[in-house]
Amino acid sequence: MKEWEGEIVPCGMEKHIDLETWDRRESYERFKDFVDPYFGVVVNLDMSPLWEYCKTWGIGINHALLYAVVKTANAYGPIKMRRRGEGVVELAHINIGTSILRKGSEGFSFAFYEYRDGMTLEEFDAMGREASAHIAGGGAINPRLLGDDVIR
Repeated sequence: MKEWEGEIVPCGMEKHIDLETWDRRESYERFKDFVDPYFGVVVNLDMSPLWEYCKTWGIGINHALLYAVVKTANAYGPIKMRRRGEGVVELAHINIGTSILRKGSEGFSFAFYEYRDGMTLEEFDAMGREASAHIAGGGAINPRLLGDDVIR
């Protein structure tokens, strides 16, 4: 595996949450001592319009779905909240990662996609194609993938 050659950039500013006045404090107190207090959500959505848009404009459907998830997640403050010590912070923004099959192998690795406010689907797709090709070709995993500012 190749060494990572990219730059490691901090995820940005954090907003500290005042636990004394926070309206979610009761839930936080209930779950804060859990080893892994996270959950997943599954919904049924008709993605036909997105599929048609992607086919028409040559955009990867996987990147379009990742873009929709990370853009939506960044629009909802509670998804950007993370535990820090005994407190909670809201991150300025979050990014996304996904698994990628390695070329010529049955193995896989993980790609990191940085999200920026105002980023278009087309920009995300271009960046995603580059990141995916890097990982599929045996490139090193971006160490930012391990940060808690990444949803997977």
